[in-house]
Amino acid sequence: DHLTEVRDASPILLDVWNLMFDNFCVFHHIEENINTEIKEKNLSATPSSAVSDAHDYGDYLASLGGIILSKSFQNDPKFAIYYKNLKFFLEYKIENLFNADPKVREKCRYVLCVSMHPSCCGLILSLLKDKLDILNDAIANGEYYIVDQFLSVLRAIVDVDPIALFPHATEVLNIMHRFLDLFNIDNSDTAFLKVKLRFCKLENSFFASADELSLGSFIRIKNIFSSINSDYLEYSFNSVSSRVSSTPIANKVITIGAPSKTTPVNDQRRNSEGEDIHMNIILETSSFLMMILDQLPLDTPGFTLVKTADELGTDFVFTNYFNLFVRILEELNIRKDAQTSNISLQHRCTTIIKNIIDALINLLKANSAVGLKYALPLGYHENTLLRSSFINVFAKIVQASNKLLDTDAGRMDIYSNGLTLCTKFEEIMIAMADS
Repeated sequence: DHLTEVRDASPILLDVWNLMFDNFCVFHHIEENINTEIKEKNLSATPSSAVSDAHDYGDYLASLGGIILSKSFQNDPKFAIYYKNLKFFLEYKIENLFNADPKVREKCRYVLCVSMHPSCCGLILSLLKDKLDILNDAIANGEYYIVDQFLSVLRAIVDVDPIALFPHATEVLNIMHRFLDLFNIDNSDTAFLKVKLRFCKLENSFFASADELSLGSFIRIKNIFSSINSDYLEYSFNSVSSRVSSTPIANKVITIGAPSKTTPVNDQRRNSEGEDIHMNIILETSSFLMMILDQLPLDTPGFTLVKTADELGTDFVFTNYFNLFVRILEELNIRKDAQTSNISLQHRCTTIIKNIIDALINLLKANSAVGLKYALPLGYHENTLLRSSFINVFAKIVQASNKLLDTDAGRMDIYSNGLTLCTKFEEIMIAMADS
């Protein structure tokens, strides 16, 4: 909508917006918000004729509403009344975003997601925060459309220009944080999984702009997102694996809120659809972990003044990720080779394997002091993919260390130590040759 590109308020545009707002109030029988002039104009008209002559104008009110929030208008004496009307309009649309009537919901969703002016993002976010408490009841009652409507509006806000989103990035982050635990439950309902998949895609879209939004320094919150997404990944992977093999599946070293397996649905069609959604969740979460673990030092579960205790906590957190990634690589590599007839599944498996390898590389690069002692045994692993992945990881770490050395002597020392290691242990040379 070209009206969303208008930034500055002018008397004509403000009068047009006010007139449309008055008609909006007449259309929805909201007389207390109608201007006196409009009330007098419609005194002689019957209620039916007044409503028939009025229109909703919601699309235009949303598209043009940003001019009311422009800096040039905030010192105007009329700002207070215009701001009050704009807030009332948005509250009305957000309230009806969860209406029982699907037509009303869809109309409000369109206004808030498609027609909304970028300058209204902050006001919409503040109004959405007041509605977050209804999400837990919506999940408990199976009213997943309420959560889906929330995510639709959030996605529209995340997709705006980063410059317009920048002042509200932390608000979006806090709201998405509320959603994390909401989806970290044992629920294999297909409708729930679809909404969960949509949230995973939203995470990827938002954190892809983390640098532009200056969120790179949020180490603790990024660790929380990373940890819970690893739970999403493990739950979906276990759900898919349990339908393929009856062999018990090993969990991570420490399970941080990981849900337990549920009884499979008897209906074959729903089983197939659920497995497909789980595979997509695995794809999205593996992509998210690959992105968020880049240059991310692991945060320990608790803070203590004892250094050894912090190191032990970091070891446990690292092994959670490491064991999960290795297990997924082992099983998916076997499944990829077995699914020669299913091109789509084979392609997804290949993409997931690539994401997991890159996530493992980023994990080790950012935490090499802790992780190398766990990664070294991969050089002896019977799986060619895992051996080559380890060599790739090790090479990346050496390259990163090499950039920090200013002297040729320092670089020669690294190569000399590496050569000595290979000549001293024949197994390493054989593993490197086989890979």
